[in-house]
Amino acid sequence: MNAEFDSLNPLAAVSPMVGMWLNCVFETPEGRSILTLYGAMADASGSLAFGAAPVPFSAQTRMSGVDLPDGQQIRKGAADAVIAFVQARQGRVPEELNTLVNVMNLHSPTSAILSAVIFNALIIPALIPIALKGVAYRPLGADALLRRNLVVWGLGGVVIPFVGINLIDLALVATHLTV
Repeated sequence: MNAEFDSLNPLAAVSPMVGMWLNCVFETPEGRSILTLYGAMADASGSLAFGAAPVPFSAQTRMSGVDLPDGQQIRKGAADAVIAFVQARQGRVPEELNTLVNVMNLHSPTSAILSAVIFNALIIPALIPIALKGVAYRPLGADALLRRNLVVWGLGGVVIPFVGINLIDLALVATHLTV
């Protein structure tokens, strides 16, 4: 499945031209959708500077980017990898980055993944009996049925995972089971 972006949260310190350069380098559906959004935000051609070198994505670095002729190195990718890259070069990481990335305010990326895995390991077996039993048919109008489904499955599908994953993260941190 190809990701298409419909909104951007650029950091105040990042020029729209940087996003254009990063996404001109790699011809992907994701890159094209980001270019479309940046095109709406910036009045720039988006062409790469002469002599700029693309840095392809790798699983080891979890980043891609472009090295500009003036020595600037621009990267995009996993937030923790980009932060480590910037800090290793004595760069400054904007404060707003943590707020944008850590929406659930979890302890660390490791505890976030572990909490989500534990939550899924607990919730999936709990949902199997509901799936096997099925849902009783009730003659309801479309609006009433939609309201009911949004409350039951919307609440259960969005709010409960956020609360559950946060509680598991707190327990993992309190018991020192994660870094």
